[in-house]
Amino acid sequence: MNAFFEQKIKNPLIFLGVLLFIFIILCSLILITKNINDKTLKKTIQIFFDKNTSGELFVGQKIKSELNCWKLQAKQFNNPLSGSMAVLQKLTTVTGPVSVIYIYNPQTKLASFIGVIGEAEKNSSERNGITPTIKDYWKTYIEKTLTREITK
Repeated sequence: MNAFFEQKIKNPLIFLGVLLFIFIILCSLILITKNINDKTLKKTIQIFFDKNTSGELFVGQKIKSELNCWKLQAKQFNNPLSGSMAVLQKLTTVTGPVSVIYIYNPQTKLASFIGVIGEAEKNSSERNGITPTIKDYWKTYIEKTLTREITK
């Protein structure tokens, strides 16, 4: 009876316990990594706005969406961009993947291309291979996606 217990019950329970422990460790690592990644992306967007809007906009909390979205807050109460969303999107171009920022306004349900992350010049999108067709495609996609998610 003791050998039966060792062979059929105790050994598989130990094995399943080890697997469960490994699974819990991996899940916790994934959650920690995701949180660090979100904070890094938020900081990157804030640096972009600090350089391009002279510190008028602040990046707020992350919005649950299939897109990378953050709420925007403005210094001044009457700023039309207050309450908008910053959308970080990676575009595939001829020169390779490029990270860009769009701003989506929930009141007007319109998105607008703001610029390329890491580039201070206004015409850097053309230099990075982002054509007006690519900008318009992602603008339309962001508008449709966020309008659908907000109206749910």
